[in-house]
Amino acid sequence: MLLSVSTHLWGWWILWGTKQKGDHVMRNILYVALLFVGSLSWMTDVRAEQDVVQRVAKWYGVGTFGSVQRLSYTFHVQKGTKQGQRTWVWEPQLHRVSFRSGPKQPWFRYVRGSEAFKSSPQAQKIDRWFINDQYWLLFPFHVVWDKGTQVTTEVAPKTVTWGTHTFQPTHIISVRYPNQGGYTPGDLYKLYVSKEGALVAWSYHRGGSVKPTRQTTWEKHIRAGSLRLSTLHRGVGGAFRIWFSGVSVE
Repeated sequence: MLLSVSTHLWGWWILWGTKQKGDHVMRNILYVALLFVGSLSWMTDVRAEQDVVQRVAKWYGVGTFGSVQRLSYTFHVQKGTKQGQRTWVWEPQLHRVSFRSGPKQPWFRYVRGSEAFKSSPQAQKIDRWFINDQYWLLFPFHVVWDKGTQVTTEVAPKTVTWGTHTFQPTHIISVRYPNQGGYTPGDLYKLYVSKEGALVAWSYHRGGSVKPTRQTTWEKHIRAGSLRLSTLHRGVGGAFRIWFSGVSVE
């Protein structure tokens, strides 16, 4: 199909050009040829970006997430000498979230988007924590789920070094969120992708800042039901760490 279109374009310009002066004809032919080649190059770039993004989402199991009824996990965070944890049960089909801050604490439950949720400051506060913790676990899915983002890809340097961490990614996916809407508008994430499609690291840029707000690894991938999930993120310098325990997918 591309060959026939190209032949048609060239044939039309040659016939038309017999009535024009030589130099003018050549300039017109070259102009159309460059436009045509440029459009093919643009389409190739778009397909390449989509291929990288889809490879990541597929590696983590995005195609099977629609059958997940229940996702349970405990989010742990360490900043210096301080530690905290939050336990979640998310039922995505019902939009229902259950939360507790410790094994002996009571559960707090809410349905995202419901009228009760909209009128509850406590539920909305907890939902901000839920989104934060869930993004650390499921961000590879959000790259294809979230609307209104600007997603671009580029070939990564052969070696990337952050402090004592060294990575060898093949691509970098940049995900920029809109300046309005959501809990943290304008944020930028850069995902460092392995040849297989796994994330090896990411950097978070609050409000789209040039300098990274935080950089961490993506490690200890596990199989949970039909999903692959990273359960350990270590920051540069070792003072920051996030990990997940009790991960269960039904």
